[in-house]
Amino acid sequence: MPKQIPIPLKVPFLDLKTQYANLREELLPEILRCLDQAVYIDGEGVREFENSFAAYCETPCCVALASGTAALHLSLLALDIGPGDEVIVPANTFIATAAAVSMTGARVVPADSSPATWLLDPNDLEERITSRTRAVIAVHLYGSPVDMDAVSEICTRKNILLIEDAAQAQGARYHGRRIGSFGQIACFSFYPAKNLGAFGDAGAITTHNPALADRIRSLSNHGRSQCKYEHGQVGYNYRMDELQGIVLHAKLKKLESWNARRRSLAKAYRARLAGLPIEFYEISPGGEAVYHLMAICCDENQALAQYLKTHQIECGFHYPIPVHLQAAFRHLSLGPGSFPVAERIARRTLSLPIFPEMTEDQFEHVCACIRDFYS
Repeated sequence: MPKQIPIPLKVPFLDLKTQYANLREELLPEILRCLDQAVYIDGEGVREFENSFAAYCETPCCVALASGTAALHLSLLALDIGPGDEVIVPANTFIATAAAVSMTGARVVPADSSPATWLLDPNDLEERITSRTRAVIAVHLYGSPVDMDAVSEICTRKNILLIEDAAQAQGARYHGRRIGSFGQIACFSFYPAKNLGAFGDAGAITTHNPALADRIRSLSNHGRSQCKYEHGQVGYNYRMDELQGIVLHAKLKKLESWNARRRSLAKAYRARLAGLPIEFYEISPGGEAVYHLMAICCDENQALAQYLKTHQIECGFHYPIPVHLQAAFRHLSLGPGSFPVAERIARRTLSLPIFPEMTEDQFEHVCACIRDFYS
C-alpha cells in the first residue's frame, strides 16, 4: 500500500463554526421563533438579555446597543462630555476607544502603558490630567483587568469620571468584583470574536445609575421619550437587533465555562513556553483575566507569525499601531517616542490562538512549532 501522508493539523485563530455547531440545536428554535413572530428589533429577547447581563455583571442596569463603539459614544454623551473637554485613553488600545471621544467633539489624550500589564499606567495617567480632563476610559485590554484600585483612587481624588471599556473582558473580575461594575458606566462589545459574541455587531452598557441608563436608552432610540414619536433630545439609531439579544442570552449561560477553558489554556501557554525569549503580560494584583487575547511580545514577532502560518497556525497582531501614531489622530502632534512603552508593545506584539473549542492536539501543535522556531 502507498504510504499515507498525514494531513497537517490546522489551528484557526478562533473557531466560531464549531462553537455554532455546539449551540445549533439550542439556538435554532429560538431564532425561528423570532422570525415567526417578526419582531426584529429591541423585543423581549433583548429585554431578557439586558436583565441577565445586568445580573451577571452585578449591576442593576444594562442597556443593549448596536455595538461596543455605540456604547462608548453614548456613555460619553450621557455624561455631558463634549467640545472643550479632554478624555484620557490608553495609547495601547483598539481605535474605537479614542474614536468615540472624537465623535463627541472632546479631545483625546493618550496615556502610556504599564510595562508589566501592558494596560493603562496609573502613574502616567495622573501626569496627563489637566483642568480640562473630564473622564478616563480604562480599557481592560486582552480581557485583563486594569488596576482599578489605583485608577479609581486617582479619579475620585481628581473628581474625574471613570468609564470602563470592557469590550474584551466579559466575565473578568477584580478583587472578586465583576468587571463592568466599576466607575460611572462600563461599555461592552459583543462583536462575534469576543468571549461573548453575537451573530453580528452588538454592544451594551452597564451602570449603577438608573438615570444614566434611561438617558442612554433614549439616545440609542433617536432621543425618544416614553411616548412614541416624542423626542426630548437628538439621538441615534443604536438599538440592538432582537436576534442578537436572543443569541447573547443563550450564549451567556456558557460564558463561565468558556472563560474557564481560556484561563486553562493561558496557564498552559505560560508553562509550555517558559524559558523562551517571549514576554507575557502580567495580571493586575487581585485580577482574574478571561484571556480574550493571548498576546505575547517578542523581537521576532513577524518572523514567528510567518513560521506559524507555514505550519497552518493562524495568529493576529493586536494592536500594531498605537492610537497616537494612527493617521486619524495626526492632529494630536504626538510623534514616535511620545509613549515608549505602548510603542514597544505595538512593535513586538503577537496574539496566539486561544478559544474554548481549541483541542489539546491543536494547543500542543502551536507550542511545539514555537519551540521549534526558537531552536
